[in-house]
Amino acid sequence: MSGNPIPGTYGGRLIDWFSGRKGLKNTQVISLDFAVTHRLTGVDPKGKEIWSPIQEIKRTVDLWLSPAAKQFSLKKLASLGFNGIFENKEMDFSDRPKKGQKLVCKLEVYEGQTRDKWDLFGFGTQERTAMSAVEAQLLASEFRASGFSTAPAPSAPPDDEIPF
Repeated sequence: MSGNPIPGTYGGRLIDWFSGRKGLKNTQVISLDFAVTHRLTGVDPKGKEIWSPIQEIKRTVDLWLSPAAKQFSLKKLASLGFNGIFENKEMDFSDRPKKGQKLVCKLEVYEGQTRDKWDLFGFGTQERTAMSAVEAQLLASEFRASGFSTAPAPSAPPDDEIPF
């Protein structure tokens, strides 16, 4: 796939993750690397999704941990089966089958260049309100104490229906 992918729904496998800081404000972020291998190309008359293989591409989903975005990002992590351990590369998604994850690709213009932007499927935009530092620390503690369900996002199809 040369250039930017076509906007739409794709399927891929989580292959790696890292945490760090990005952007002009040096914001904390967790970056999830996916090997993208399929594109949703339609639905058959019985309502079953039709997936077409594509040449594998590596794409990253960034989950921002700013006070305004942290709660939404932690919900995304929980939908992947994240166990709440951030330290020492121990983040574990073992509860989520390694078989596949639905992703959404959109195109955006940034500094005059068109680029593809990726996100987990089933998470639309959400109004964000800033949290205080105390609220952000409390949220992280609650997550670590299993405050979120680790079930897949409700819009994800059963794993036996995803071909990737």
